[in-house]
Amino acid sequence: MTVWRDLRVEWMRLFRSKGTWLALLAASAAPLVGYGLYQPAGGGTTAALVLLNPMLAGALGGALAFAVLTLSEMNRVKKGRMGPLTDSVVSPLRMAVVRTVVLMLTAVVSSLVTSLLYLPYTWYRLGETFQGKEYVQVALLFLLPFLEMTVLAAAAFYQIFQRVDVCVLLLLALLLVGLGPWSQGTYLLY
Repeated sequence: MTVWRDLRVEWMRLFRSKGTWLALLAASAAPLVGYGLYQPAGGGTTAALVLLNPMLAGALGGALAFAVLTLSEMNRVKKGRMGPLTDSVVSPLRMAVVRTVVLMLTAVVSSLVTSLLYLPYTWYRLGETFQGKEYVQVALLFLLPFLEMTVLAAAAFYQIFQRVDVCVLLLLALLLVGLGPWSQGTYLLY
């Protein structure tokens, strides 16, 4: 089998899963929290209330959804006790790379759908001050990298430890470091 065929097969299998659709739904609904409950950018301007807070909340919620999805997909073969069988057909390293790439592509699709879903409301609320370039920049700067980095971190932790519970603890530790008071004002640490 070629890598392209593996990618296509894994992509089709992933999108037949109810868990994938649940993660996509959760990631798309997460920006709603930024309109009232979670406001890390404050409420000083309309752009912060309508554009930045929902994108940051969507990034955080989407990251949590994709962490769960990534760990469940990486653990699927081990949980089903099919590891020796699949390892005899396809290299475990190759399959891990294929799963990670497909999950990263799914994160791209999720961030694109989420951005397009909230575009009309943001445009309406900002009125004359709406700038499409600014909206795209915020989506590309906050939403997409959060999802991609979460998939990479969860996949890397799983490849190292091969245990979901340890990976969840490490991801929660990273989340606490990112949301702690010492990371205020530094985007890269956040």
